Amino acid sequence: MTTSGARLMSTKGAPLPVRTRMAAADRRDMVIDAAVAEFGAHGWYGARIEAIAARAEISHPYLVRLFVRKRELFLAAVDRAFTQMETTFAAAVAAAGDGDAILAIGEAYRHMLADNPATVRLHMHALAVAADDEVGPDVTSRFQQFLAHMRSIAGASDDRVRTCFAVGLTLTVVTALNLPDRPGDLRWGAKLLASGAPDERP
Repeated sequence: MTTSGARLMSTKGAPLPVRTRMAAADRRDMVIDAAVAEFGAHGWYGARIEAIAARAEISHPYLVRLFVRKRELFLAAVDRAFTQMETTFAAAVAAAGDGDAILAIGEAYRHMLADNPATVRLHMHALAVAADDEVGPDVTSRFQQFLAHMRSIAGASDDRVRTCFAVGLTLTVVTALNLPDRPGDLRWGAKLLASGAPDERP
C-alpha cells in the first residue's frame, strides 16, 4: 500500500514520472499558437478546427470548450500574430536607441520572415478576409490598432510609416511566393523588391 505522499514505482523499482496538469491559461495559449500555425497555413476558410486540436495535442471536444466558435479562435490567433509583431518591433526600436526606428523595424521584420513565417502568413490571410462579414470588421479594427502602435513607436512621418508598410507587404508577398528559391521567378522577384527604391541616377 502506498501513502498519499509516496511516489508510485514501476515494476523495476524506478519512480514513475509525475504528470502535472497544465493550467487552463497555458493550455489556451498553446491552442492559440496552434491556431496561428493552422490559420497561417490555410487561412480563415481552409483551416479546420480538428487540425488545430491535433496540432495542440488535445481533443476536439476540449478545444470547443475553450473556443466555442471557429470565429473566436481565428480572431484570437490574429490578435496573437499582431501582438507578436508589435512586441518584436518595439524591442527592435528600443535596441536601436538613437538609430533610425524605421530601419530597425525593417530589419526586425526581415528576421521575422525567416524565423516566424506562420505569423507573417496569418497576417496576409487576415488582410485577405477583411471584407468578410463575419470576421472582417474585427480584423480591420485590429489592423488599425497595429498601425497606431507603429506610428507611436516609429516617431516618423506618416509617409515613412506608409513606406515601411509598403516595403513590408512586398517582402511578405515575395516570401509567401518563395520567389528567391524559384529560379524562374528570381529576376522579376528581384525587380519587384527594387521597384520602391529611390532613383539614384543623376
